[in-house]
Amino acid sequence: MEAQAVKAAPLALVRSMSREQAFVCIAHNCLAQVRANEVAVAGGNIESLHQMRVGLRRLSAAFALFRDVLRPPAALRSELAWLDTLLGQARDWEVLAWSTLGQVAREQEGKDLAPALRSAAFLRAEQAHAEAGTALVSLRYARLMQALARWLQDAPWRAEFKAAPRCCFDAGIVPFARNALARNARRLVRRGAELRDAGAPARHRTRIAAKKVRYASEFFVALLGQRKATRYVAALADVQDALGWLNDVSVAARLLDELGNCEPALAPDAAFVRGYLAGRAQRDTALVLRRWKAFAALPVARL
Repeated sequence: MEAQAVKAAPLALVRSMSREQAFVCIAHNCLAQVRANEVAVAGGNIESLHQMRVGLRRLSAAFALFRDVLRPPAALRSELAWLDTLLGQARDWEVLAWSTLGQVAREQEGKDLAPALRSAAFLRAEQAHAEAGTALVSLRYARLMQALARWLQDAPWRAEFKAAPRCCFDAGIVPFARNALARNARRLVRRGAELRDAGAPARHRTRIAAKKVRYASEFFVALLGQRKATRYVAALADVQDALGWLNDVSVAARLLDELGNCEPALAPDAAFVRGYLAGRAQRDTALVLRRWKAFAALPVARL
């Protein structure tokens, strides 16, 4: 039976946890999602690569949330960045080949749109995925996972991160979670206020801020109250989806340029698709603004 993609397992923190206990629980949850997708990614499963990358991004969000009281060693962060880059490159090409170009074709009433361009994108996606799969069976990856597991088990941060008083690790998670969510939500609201006139870089920053708030909300859902958090995360997911499509268009423009430059015969089709996507993105900006307005109206968005 072919290995399947694995999403994050439910995470239930309890209010009696300390900051340190909550962090370790969150980090293990993220790491479990990464490791659960190893076999499927190596086997070529596209969705598993996405879920593995989500696990890495969730882990990065956890590091950012707790950075005032602990921080992974630079060598560990560097190796995680290496892995994220490999997965990100593969994911970008797979989104272009399977999603973005497929959607353009559907909107062209099923016409066989730029078949040579799509074939070239599929080939790049397969190559990038294969490179990521090879990395997952490498000694470098095995050492990275071993080092990360050992770091979480040994908990050396009390001695290493001298900027934080020892009591910070033992303080309760609830006040920390409340303050962290409020801080990230305020940052997101500031980013979102600029969406109306935002270009691609500003939209990307808002999308990243939205991801951080969503991951933090999902980490702390058991501390917030299920009903309140579920509505908030759902509205935030709608914003992310709309911003994600615009980001896919931006990434597609870069990859289409790369294909056109490497294979001149593909340049006309690449230019057409890029122009089509740019026009579509202009129309879809209104959808982003509508979804942002709905999200920002929620009380929790102004913690």
